[in-house]
Amino acid sequence: MQRVAQTAIEAGKAYARLAGGDAAAGGDGAIGLLRRALLYLPAHDHRKVVKASTLDVDLICLDCEDAVAEARKPDARQAIPDILSSTNFGRSEVAVRINPVDTPHAWHDLEAVLGASTRPHTIVVPKVDTPEQMEWLYDAVQTLSPDSNTKPLHLITQVESAVGLHFLHDICQVGKDRGSAEDRRIIHDGLILGGDDFAASIRARRTPSNRELLLARQQTIVAAARFGLTAIDIVNIHYKQGLDLLEQEASEGAEMGFDGKQVIHPVQVPIVQAAYHPTPQQIDYARRLVDAFNAHSDAGTGAFEFEGTMVDMPTVRQHQQVLWMDNHLQAAAAQK
Repeated sequence: MQRVAQTAIEAGKAYARLAGGDAAAGGDGAIGLLRRALLYLPAHDHRKVVKASTLDVDLICLDCEDAVAEARKPDARQAIPDILSSTNFGRSEVAVRINPVDTPHAWHDLEAVLGASTRPHTIVVPKVDTPEQMEWLYDAVQTLSPDSNTKPLHLITQVESAVGLHFLHDICQVGKDRGSAEDRRIIHDGLILGGDDFAASIRARRTPSNRELLLARQQTIVAAARFGLTAIDIVNIHYKQGLDLLEQEASEGAEMGFDGKQVIHPVQVPIVQAAYHPTPQQIDYARRLVDAFNAHSDAGTGAFEFEGTMVDMPTVRQHQQVLWMDNHLQAAAAQK
């Protein structure tokens, strides 16, 4: 068991390079952040903020964008500093979603967030379509946060259009280049696919199967893996009915390679987080397989047969990641 635990730790380091980037292996990137469920709530709605603080959810996102009517955006913005300083969200990562950078709201949203006495862990930026918009964001943060010694903020950007998907590699490259600079006020470590906005941008008809979003989902996962970012899947808007479909959709996302999923109602949180948690059967199988790998490795064996299947290093790495995730989730549970 001790050998398996150590293997899980080593798998975590390898997984950090794959799913959290080299920075994550050093402690600054996405590897330390569970993002199985990202719950949006309008920042100006006090009742929903209080409710969210009682939930066991990986990521709470105080929204100034889509969840807030145009006339209420100043109210949401003004509520942010007080929420951040007065609300205990427990173990949850806390994010603020600002308005798109091509709107007049974005600068004022950043002013409110960066000027708050208590900052969020993360900023979510919607509708990032071009590398120039990413550059603007980094420049704005640098201007509004003049102290380069402050703890870096995490940054999650959203892919929500055909243009954004086309330029996704270039957008992520800006984040990598600016994040690797000596002055690191903000670190890009996550991608979100905005499914409904993306579908509208390509004139697709939404279907329960999400087949019209398959390419965008896969390209988001690939870009996230390429740049060491977490990948967060589309929203399912049917929160009153269709929870079986939500469970199926979340499980599919986990199988595809997403790290988590956006949610819009508390009832969705446990379903989604369970879908991204390895089952006891998966954990037990992974332990046995890794034990067998260790024994064969000690004997100098390469590929080997295990319970009717041929196992080589790619298979071993997949199951090491299951053990790492289990260890990580147990550590998160201990923080409750």
